[in-house]
Amino acid sequence: RVDPENRAAAMLIYGSRLVVVPLLKSSKSSTEPCHQSYVVDLKSLDERVNNVKDFQFLHGYCEPTIVLLYEPLRTWPGRVAVRKDTCSIVAIALNIRDKVHPSIWSQNNLPFDSLYVLPVPKPTAGVLVFAVNSLLYLNQAIPPFGMLLNSLAEYTTDFPVQKSTGIMLTLDDSQAVMMEDERVFVSLKSGDIYLITLISDGMRSIKRFNWYKAASSVLTSCICMATGNYIFLGSRFGNSILLHYQEKSSVTADILEPIEQTTKRQKVTGEEDLDLEIFGNRKSKPDIRLSVYEFEVCDSLINFSPITQMTVGEAPYLSEEYKSDNHLDLEIVACSGYGKNGALSIFQNSIRPLVNSTFDLPTVYNMWTIYSNNNPFHSFLILAKSDSTLILHTGEDIAEVEESDFITDETTVHVSNIQGFILQVCARSLLLLKDVTLVDKAELPETVQGVSVSDPYGAVLFKSGLVYFLTVENNKINLTDTSASGVVCLTTYMDNSGIFTTEPRANFSDSATTGNTESEMTGNGKTEEDIDEDMLLYGDTNEIFEHFKKQAANEKLKEPGPPMITQLHRPTHWCILSREDGAMEIRSLPSWELLYFCRNFALSPKVPYYNRL
Repeated sequence: RVDPENRAAAMLIYGSRLVVVPLLKSSKSSTEPCHQSYVVDLKSLDERVNNVKDFQFLHGYCEPTIVLLYEPLRTWPGRVAVRKDTCSIVAIALNIRDKVHPSIWSQNNLPFDSLYVLPVPKPTAGVLVFAVNSLLYLNQAIPPFGMLLNSLAEYTTDFPVQKSTGIMLTLDDSQAVMMEDERVFVSLKSGDIYLITLISDGMRSIKRFNWYKAASSVLTSCICMATGNYIFLGSRFGNSILLHYQEKSSVTADILEPIEQTTKRQKVTGEEDLDLEIFGNRKSKPDIRLSVYEFEVCDSLINFSPITQMTVGEAPYLSEEYKSDNHLDLEIVACSGYGKNGALSIFQNSIRPLVNSTFDLPTVYNMWTIYSNNNPFHSFLILAKSDSTLILHTGEDIAEVEESDFITDETTVHVSNIQGFILQVCARSLLLLKDVTLVDKAELPETVQGVSVSDPYGAVLFKSGLVYFLTVENNKINLTDTSASGVVCLTTYMDNSGIFTTEPRANFSDSATTGNTESEMTGNGKTEEDIDEDMLLYGDTNEIFEHFKKQAANEKLKEPGPPMITQLHRPTHWCILSREDGAMEIRSLPSWELLYFCRNFALSPKVPYYNRL
């Protein structure tokens, strides 16, 4: 687990020991290392801490604070009549500098079937306790709130909880994660997805849980929130999916019960005005916005487990081109998945394309497909032989081009499109063509070993190890000597994601905390200092609560996140090359500036790859 403010991380080992890893430096100097990690024996803090079920970092504390869910004395459903409500939680502050860990608050006599905890962000803060038959909200110095989820919970716990209406479910094997605006995304063991809205009374106390069934998905084993309204659902019983959610509609609901309409004594107008001035308007009921979301599957990771049964057989409807007496092409048919994620899976040892026609090309050792005349489909198929080149025109039929300015009496090293033209590279010459018409030709001083083109730039590698930079300007081929030598191979690359860059990530947290930010202002233009103690004690709680909600939302926007690859970025061009001494270089194009250098790259461990013998 990691602290919400990235101050520390923790890991539970051996069931009763906590490994604390500080993430903050011991001083403001960048050269000072972080504090050393250490191990905390939980029994030394509280001898009752045993059988820890879950732990999480809490929000809204000056120091990293951990809440532990544990069961000091175990029980089971058969002994509920004798022993129940055996779980407890305790909040422990981690003073990393002094290694002192005081207990801040605790709560005993929780349902014995409590499963895990989920921290609630500011301004509400606190923690949600998920049990099999109930859902609880706990916080320091605030009365707890709980809700029964089925009729069995009435007999399994004496914890003060409310009975739910219209809900009949269990939370065993469920997965939950916090969304924005105090909403919880819950995936049940049946695959049903629920959204829980935490409805507050205006300050920090939770008064109701609103359950809404949003969708039905895979049987979830883990869940994770991602930036940009994305949720990843990992599954061991089916395909893991990436969901994108967006608000579809919203409704407004009252969150406070109406107070009594009649009193023992009718107050005069002056007394009512005095009560309003001191205590505020208690009859005004703040509203809560209940959102309805729609979910869209963006991507999925295929999963074939668990496999219950399988068999091997020969592939049906196999093309004649794949049939061979020496190699028997087999398939594995398996029953995989579980429940509604069950499927019949077919495993093949290779991809089998739909073959329209075949013909033998015994002397062809390389081929390229080329665009021409802004045609969205390929116009030419170039076949390189050992001593000649064959030019084919693609369309409804594949036919050889009889008359063209292509070089056909010698082999071709490389063919590609560059700036709307066709570039043909032979051993000692370069041709620039428009369709089949020659535009420009350049003679080369040496024999070409390889060419790589990433439109609009390219690189030519000679057998001597020299590298020339290639561009097209004013319909002319432009070759520039890069002074690079001893190069054995190279490739060019165009990056559109924005990740392949040398620019450092901006420190959003530093820039966001400078100046008079919006988070320091309330809705009516007041600063936080203007909200005095009288307003906190007697004023309109709706204004204060909305202020803290807006402050928490602005703090969330300040948090630096990973770069979004979905944004549009200016394409950048790069050249990766390897030298005779085993070094690897990455250079930017068109400046040919060296940006990365790695010695003995050829001695690095090999990446596993598939090679069918």
